[in-house]
Amino acid sequence: MSKLLRSLTALVALVLMSALMFTVPFMQRAHASSGTFTQYTYNGSAGSRPYYVYTPANYQVGTAVPMIVMLHGCTQNPTDFANGTQMNALADQKQFIVVYPQQTSTYNSSSCWNWFQTADQARGSGEPAIIAGIAQTVEQTTSQWTIDSNRVYVAGMSAGAAMSVIMGATYPDIFAAIGVHSGLEYQAATSLTSATTAQSQGGPSPTQQGQAAYNAMGSAARVVPTIDFQGQSDYTVYPVNGDQVIQQWMQTDHLASNSTYNASFSSPSTNTNGQVSGGYSYTVQTWNNNSGSEIEEYWKINSMGHAWSGGSTSGSYTDPKGPSATNAMYTFFMNHPKNGQSPTPTPTSTPTTTPTPTNTPTPTPAPTHSITLSSLAAEDGYIYPNDGVPMGSLAYLQAGSTSLNQAEVSIVSFDTSKIPAGSTIVSATLTLYRYDPYYYQGDLDSISADISPLGGFNGNNALEQADYNASAGQANVGYFNAVPTQTNQATSDSIASSAFPYINLNGHTQFRVHFQKATNNTYQMDVMDFYSGDSAGSYVPVLTVQYR
Repeated sequence: MSKLLRSLTALVALVLMSALMFTVPFMQRAHASSGTFTQYTYNGSAGSRPYYVYTPANYQVGTAVPMIVMLHGCTQNPTDFANGTQMNALADQKQFIVVYPQQTSTYNSSSCWNWFQTADQARGSGEPAIIAGIAQTVEQTTSQWTIDSNRVYVAGMSAGAAMSVIMGATYPDIFAAIGVHSGLEYQAATSLTSATTAQSQGGPSPTQQGQAAYNAMGSAARVVPTIDFQGQSDYTVYPVNGDQVIQQWMQTDHLASNSTYNASFSSPSTNTNGQVSGGYSYTVQTWNNNSGSEIEEYWKINSMGHAWSGGSTSGSYTDPKGPSATNAMYTFFMNHPKNGQSPTPTPTSTPTTTPTPTNTPTPTPAPTHSITLSSLAAEDGYIYPNDGVPMGSLAYLQAGSTSLNQAEVSIVSFDTSKIPAGSTIVSATLTLYRYDPYYYQGDLDSISADISPLGGFNGNNALEQADYNASAGQANVGYFNAVPTQTNQATSDSIASSAFPYINLNGHTQFRVHFQKATNNTYQMDVMDFYSGDSAGSYVPVLTVQYR
């Protein structure tokens, strides 16, 4: 099995921590170059992880500098990743802080970030919340570091690269730009099985996933510049994934720019060929916005496999024969501050002794809570548009086109009054599980959901034929991440933040699930079944809401 997924079946659930967020310095300090590489432990409501901070030689507190968060790949650790990328050596030269969150075998047997798990793909929960918490902790520890908040970035390799994509989608308010090396698009997979497929064949439609990533951004949505490196002979994460990362972010940034950024993957703004002396040839493509500012940058390294381009052999999964991904990512990052702020000048004052870490209390953010609600069997079912009665009390829901060219839609309902009154919704995800094993033509485009007005479709929560055409509180509040292809396979929809006001904290909330195309007028059965609340098993529809 590939490096990215080896032994992932030994997953252990995260232990939720109710204590306030704090930083504990681990009494282990190592010198890297002439700076210091110090290990800490992060504890937050979403979980706990070790992390390392590299403070470069000659750094002085009080001088605002950039920060790059580096996410290692499977079987790697911060020291190995730092040695391979040589990011710490560059930090000595350019003066910036490097942070290395560490995945451990407690949470994944191969120390992979769990990029393919739905619980680790949304803001406010799981590994994204932990990584964001680590970044904020370092930024807020002003006695040791002075971080330029407009120049905080995240980059990763392999599983870490896939997680970097997730961080850009879930925390665009923290990370100004992202670096992706041998990674995958947002929600390329939502299970171990689909992750294996995505690595070799790519994920779902990048346009669809671009919408999903934009939905995940919620109210924090903004254009997130992206640089991607991909070996063209990578047989762990195949090159199609590099293409999809760029295409997905083109769509996400198009939406985040209010449609003012309109790039075409087939028509880059620049196309440059290069050759490393004694090494690989490569192509660099860029895409600019209407103002001429670069938004996406894509490096395709000919003949290179699954390795950090231009890295040092002192670390694992590196290939020194490629152009330096470390240098290219740094340059890209410095050209892309958040909010368009001016570059931070490099300090020129007299060197001082590197400060010793202290156990300084850090500000505690408002806690985020999570609730998972199962659909209400008495209120879910499916509906025909013109004849027949609504079908409830069955173990399955149906959506699609019947042999009579009639479109079926499904209704799922949840008791959202269980969310405390006065709460602020941070994120919401609707998950369905496929019920039937039958062939589906897959020609009705993506699956989407409408959210009901407060009070339900047609003014009530009962399953009615009128629900089919009843006005929505908001239509197409998001697109499910994939059309499931097998029984019990999950598909999730990250609900757009604009729909949050329609989540009824005083009663029930309904969703109307449908395909984008109601019918193809071919008189063929083209229906997909999903488990309903009546199935009363492990695969009932669920709504997961993060709130504070």
